[in-house]
This record gives sequence, C-alpha cells and structure tokens, in this order.
Amino acid sequence: MSRRCPSWQSPAAEWRWDATSLAGALKAAAARRSAPHVMPLHAVVLKLGLSASAILATSLAHLALRCGLPGYARDLFDEMPRRDVVSWTSLITGHSHQGLYHDSLALLRRMVASGVVPNEYSLSGALLACAGIGRGALASGKEIHARVVKMSLHGSVDAVVENGVLDMYTRCGKVDYARRLFGVMLECRYMGASFEVDFSQMWLSGIPWWIYP
Repeated sequence: MSRRCPSWQSPAAEWRWDATSLAGALKAAAARRSAPHVMPLHAVVLKLGLSASAILATSLAHLALRCGLPGYARDLFDEMPRRDVVSWTSLITGHSHQGLYHDSLALLRRMVASGVVPNEYSLSGALLACAGIGRGALASGKEIHARVVKMSLHGSVDAVVENGVLDMYTRCGKVDYARRLFGVMLECRYMGASFEVDFSQMWLSGIPWWIYP
C-alpha cells in the first residue's frame, strides 16, 4: 500500500495504535461509512509498518468501498502482497453492494484466473451482480451456477446461494430455469426466511401458482 496519505492528526493517540485497535477502528468506520477516516487510518497502517497484513489491508479496502471510493479500494487491493479468498470475496461482494456489477464479475474472473477458488460467499456476491445486470448477465450467471453445482454446494450450505441462483434466473428473464430450481428447492425442503420472497418474485414473473404445494 504505497499510496501517499496525510498523517494521523491525533499525536496523543499515536502510541496507542496496534493491529487490534486498528482492526476495530476500521470496522467501526466501515459500519458508519465514515469517508473522512479512510486516509488517516491508511496513514496509521503505513506508519506502523502493517501494510503487509492481509486482514488490515482487506478491512481498509472494505472501508473504502463502503464509503463510495471503489478506485481507492482497488488500488489497495492491487497493492496487497498476498490476496486470499477473504480478500477477493470482500471486494467482489463490496462492488456488488455498491451497484458496480460489471466490476464485481470482472473481479470474480480475476480471482479464478489467479488460482484462488471462490467460496459460497464469493459466488453469492457475483450472483447478486448478475441479478443486478439482468438479461445481459445470463451467460455469466449460468457459469456461476455450473460452478455452484460442480463445487457440490447444493445441500451443503444454507439457502443463500441457491436463492441467489434463483433470483439471478428470475431477474435475467429465465423463469423456466427459476421454476426448475424452485422445484428442487421444494424437494429438498429449503423453506428458509427468504424463501417466501423468492416465491413472490417468481409469481410476479408468471410462474404458475400450482407449483406451490
């Protein structure tokens, strides 16, 4: 993380900073979407020589994204000496939640190309991006669904990933795919809290009421 940053403006508190307190400060700033704290906290990370910490670098990038600074976040990410599945997932989901759907999918492709295997959270973030784009992301959504099946995630995690696939197909206009997946979810008795929401979306898209038991 070589970006030049202004120094922290609280000299009396300088001696108190360590990795633990920084992690807490980054988390609190991200929860409040506090953009004024991005550069000062980055400066503290650099001053303490903690820029090689994947946890702090990922937290700092997450904070930048939450504050609407995607370029800053990507610079931080690209400067990380080591990017693990947590780092990649944080950036993928962060871009999706900021509405930067194409960037999110591009990051997933970079992740796979780098040899890091996506987990269910990475795929959920990418599915959210496909749903946000709509019909134009159907091919990408199908690829992600194939990866979900290949990784045997169906039946081994909660309903979030499957609901993400369902929502993606619905928003991409492929209600036939959504209907098939819906039937599988019924057979597997996935009746989670978000299940009724998914059913409502499909009903509004024209799926017959009689598929519901």
